[in-house]
Amino acid sequence: MKKSTEKYDVICSLGYNCEVSFRIEDFWGNLCSTPFTWSFATDRDKFVKAIQSFEDIFTGDVSIQEDNMFMCEKYGLKFHPRYAIFPHHGAYTEEQAEEALSELKSRVAHLKELFLNLSKSGKRVLFFLKVDDKGDADNARYISAVDDALKLHFSSDSYTLAVVMIKGHVGAQVKELESRNIKAYEVKKFASQRFTDIGGDVSGWLRMFKAACGGNGNSFHFYCSLYKRRIKRYIASGKNFLKKLKR
Repeated sequence: MKKSTEKYDVICSLGYNCEVSFRIEDFWGNLCSTPFTWSFATDRDKFVKAIQSFEDIFTGDVSIQEDNMFMCEKYGLKFHPRYAIFPHHGAYTEEQAEEALSELKSRVAHLKELFLNLSKSGKRVLFFLKVDDKGDADNARYISAVDDALKLHFSSDSYTLAVVMIKGHVGAQVKELESRNIKAYEVKKFASQRFTDIGGDVSGWLRMFKAACGGNGNSFHFYCSLYKRRIKRYIASGKNFLKKLKR
């Protein structure tokens, strides 16, 4: 694994969705993969339990959601199956659902192993956690709980938890948590669920990454990566529009 910064060996996303991972990829060109990298966390309390007992992710009941993602019911984590299987229009066939679930279980098992290996590696890890505002007290409780969950697997001097919130929502109780392990940062807005790959306050993420890591990263690569995805999305949108016209 590449050394990403002078200060940290590994940059890692804790979600709650894939906007964090896209921005990390934009800036550093790579990121550490774990069960939380590309998943979507639907419940804060369940998410904390998922970090605490990550070995159990995807071992219980699994359901197919309206957005065609698969949900680990025990921890409220949703996953996209492999792109080639994912039905962008309509539902899964029975065969597609079986193939998607088999692929996901295999992939998540591998990601859990990577997270375990990372916890034992002794590498200095920077975790990014995106936090929706639910009031200062609840935000602080949640951030503290995530930090406690990480401490079950990582030594307190081996990681930093970088909390990302909307500007103006870092309240007094969250600020009180800031320490060697916890740092709070702000962006103007988060991307919508449909545009996590290209939306949100991307320049704000860039400034935050530079502040968190002393500027060690590639701003040019960041914007090139972002605009390549935007072009691909526009092309895909045009193709979908033409398909609808032919129907």
